[in-house]
Amino acid sequence: MAAYMNPFFSSGFSWGSAGLLTGFLASRPKSSVLAAGGTLATAAITYYVLILLVGQRWLVRPSDIETDATSSAGLLSVGRSIVFWTVVGLIGGGLMGWLGWSIRHSPVRLGSAVLGLSFALLVGEGVFTLINVQSIYHGPLNSFDLSKLVPALTQIVLGVVSAGYAIRTRRLPVAWPVVGTVGLASLAASVFIWYAVSMARMSL
Repeated sequence: MAAYMNPFFSSGFSWGSAGLLTGFLASRPKSSVLAAGGTLATAAITYYVLILLVGQRWLVRPSDIETDATSSAGLLSVGRSIVFWTVVGLIGGGLMGWLGWSIRHSPVRLGSAVLGLSFALLVGEGVFTLINVQSIYHGPLNSFDLSKLVPALTQIVLGVVSAGYAIRTRRLPVAWPVVGTVGLASLAASVFIWYAVSMARMSL
C-alpha cells in the first residue's frame, strides 16, 4: 500500500507541486524562490532525520537489526542522501517556486512557456517510470509492476489536474502552441533528468 501513496508524499510530483504552490502563492519573485527552496530543503532534512530516529533504515545488515548495532555504511549512506537531497531541494525548490510565481504573474508568452515547463517537470518522473520499467508492457502484471504503473499514472493525472487549476486561476490568457512546444521539449529533458537522478540514487 505504501508504494501506491508515493505520488502524494514521496515523488517528483509531490515535492515539485509543493514548491510550485509555494511560489504560486508568493507575492514577489524573490520571496517565491526563497520560500520554496527553504520549504523543500527543510522537508528533505526532516525526512532523513525521521529515518535516523524512527525508521532506522540505516541499519542495513540483518545482524544490525538483531543486535541494534550502528552500521557505519548505513549512516554514511543516509548522510550522503541528506546532503544530496537538501541541495536538490534548495535548487529545485527555488526553481519551482519561481515557476509558480511566473505562471500567475508573467505575460502571455512567458507565462505559457513556464506553464508547459512546469507541467513537464511535474509529470517527468511518472513518464520516466513508464519508459524505464519495461516489464509492465509484457504482462501479466504482477505486484511489482502495479506498484510502479499505478503511481506513475497517478502522477501524470495529478499533473494534468494541477495544470488545469493553474490555467483556470492564471490572471492572463494562455498561448496553447507555446505551452505544447515548450511542454514536449521540457518533458524530454525531464525524463533525462530523472534518469540521471536514478543513477545518482544508486551511488548513494
